[in-house]
Amino acid sequence: MNIEILGSLLSLYKNKQSILYYYVSDCSKDIIKNAILYDPSIDELHDNDIIYVLNKSNLQIEDIGKLINQTDDTLRLKIKYKYTITIPKDDYYIFFERKKSKKEQRDLFAGLLKML
Repeated sequence: MNIEILGSLLSLYKNKQSILYYYVSDCSKDIIKNAILYDPSIDELHDNDIIYVLNKSNLQIEDIGKLINQTDDTLRLKIKYKYTITIPKDDYYIFFERKKSKKEQRDLFAGLLKML
């Protein structure tokens, strides 16, 4: 049974990330300091994004992994090259970091060279 302890408080604010950041423990803050809180109405998750899974009931980081696959209500993560897990999106706060690939960097520099 998961109880969302900050659900009513987060519904009052637009900037949910700063409110969550205020209430999580210091060790969790250090881990998710560069990550972005996933909002399905604004953000889009891509394969190979780094995903931080924060439990809604105790505000502790449950897992950190690389996104392999997603459906409408679940995420599949690869954890430390060992195993994969499937988590429901509704039971956790999802933070993500974009993983830049060499191809994206190559395309960026090619576009910059064309501008010159």
